[in-house]
Amino acid sequence: MTDRSPSSPPPASDDAPPTVPRRASRSWPSQIAADVDVLEPAPGSGVSIGARGGTVRVAVDCALERGMRCVLRVLLPSGMPLLLRGTVTWSRPLQDGCVAVLALVAGG
Repeated sequence: MTDRSPSSPPPASDDAPPTVPRRASRSWPSQIAADVDVLEPAPGSGVSIGARGGTVRVAVDCALERGMRCVLRVLLPSGMPLLLRGTVTWSRPLQDGCVAVLALVAGG
C-alpha cells in the first residue's frame, strides 16, 4: 500500500493514455454564414455554421450520418459558389434535419 494524500494524482501506468491538454480556444471560432446545398447522397439545404482545420460544420434539412460521403455546394456571401466534398465525422439529428461536421477531402 502506498501513502498518498487525497489530493495527489494516481500513479502513472504504462497502459494509461497520454494526457492531452484542452484547447485554449473554442472549437468553432470561424463563423461563416453561407447557404449550403447538399447535392449527394440526398438533396437538402441549410447553412454553414463554421469552418476550421479542414472541416465544415453545417445545419441542414436532411439526415446526414457518420461515414457518409457528401458533395456540398456552398454559396459564399460574396456570391462565389464552392463545390466541396467531405465525409461526415459527427452528426446530431434534429426535428427538421441535422447538424453535422464534415472533414473535407481534396480532389474529386
